[in-house]
Order: sequence, then structure tokens, then C-alpha cells
Amino acid sequence: MKEEYQLKLKDFFSNIVKLGDSDYLPMGAIIISPDDRAEALSFVPAEGVGVIKVEEQSSDAILKEMVGNLKENKGVVCDISKSLDIQTRNHLLLMADNQLKTTFAGDTEETFLSPLSDGGFVLFLMDEELYKSTKWGDTLTNFCNLTE
Repeated sequence: MKEEYQLKLKDFFSNIVKLGDSDYLPMGAIIISPDDRAEALSFVPAEGVGVIKVEEQSSDAILKEMVGNLKENKGVVCDISKSLDIQTRNHLLLMADNQLKTTFAGDTEETFLSPLSDGGFVLFLMDEELYKSTKWGDTLTNFCNLTE
């Protein structure tokens, strides 16, 4: 990864952490070339940020892990290499308003969190092709493009 991209990524993480103290839940994308995936993940801050490998889990498992991190006011980086299903994207749109109301698979009670997090954020690490081919709507508001 170019040194310029390394500095840009460090700066992005520094700024997104500051946004976590706002009324909405900051969500964004780190857009990378496929060759830079592992190196980009090495820049995820070790403290206060969970990394989720999305392809290895069901939609409910992904959301439940996200919520677990967010309830602890931590950030989440989702490493994705294929499009998220519509259920997950719909939940993310609701989560962007810093609240969540849902019943996860296997749970008997509804989960309602408002605010969802005080200091957390959700970022998606993906390649440019995936970013362009997925309908994100208004979900993502912060971007770090490491392909330009």
C-alpha cells in the first residue's frame, strides 16, 4: 500500500472516532484495491474496534456482533467481499439513526436500543467494484477511497 494511502487511512480512523460522539451513528466505507485488503486491516486501531469477517456469518450473526460492539461504544470494521443481503442493509439504514429495534434469530425478546451507541461507528472495508455495485442509499456518509 502506498505511503500516501497509509497516512490517509490513519487520518480517516482518527476522524471517524471523533464523529462517534454525535447524535447519529457514523457509517462509512474504506474502498481498497483487492491487493491491499490485509494491509488495510492492519491499520484498524487495536483498541476499541472490532473486526467482523462478514462472509463467514449469517445476517443475524453479523448484526448481533455489530450491536454487541456498539453497545460497548466500540467501532466496527466489516471486511466484506460480496454484497450484503437486503435485510442487513435495511437494518443498517435504521442503525444510521442511532437506534435499532429487532428480534434476532434465536432470541425470544425484541432488542431495542436508542441510542445504539455513544462513540461507536461502523465501517465497511471493500473493493471499488463491490462499492459501486451495491445499493447503499443514504447508509454510508463517510468515505476513504484508497484506489484513487
